[in-house]
Amino acid sequence: MSTLSVRVRNPFVLRGSLEVVLEVARMDLANAEIEEIRGLLGAIPNSVRPAELQIPLPAAQAALLAVRYFHHSRTRHWLREEMVGALLDLERALERHLRDAAPGG
Repeated sequence: MSTLSVRVRNPFVLRGSLEVVLEVARMDLANAEIEEIRGLLGAIPNSVRPAELQIPLPAAQAALLAVRYFHHSRTRHWLREEMVGALLDLERALERHLRDAAPGG
């Protein structure tokens, strides 16, 4: 299975942000996508130190989809700035990696 390597500045903040994203976007996601994100959440260290995450391709695609749904929600405006920033950083990194991994990309 292919994985993407993503550098995360603060895994603790990212984890909390993704938990909110999952709650908000869960109605728009398939069960398999929800499970991929849950698996990703379990793999994020509970630390404030920068970390390199190895994200399986299906989890990366599911997380990117969920973050995109989340950006159109009202809840996004209630999140702390650092949490929104962590999601934007993740989104940019996943987009770049997925674009590079695409055939002909």
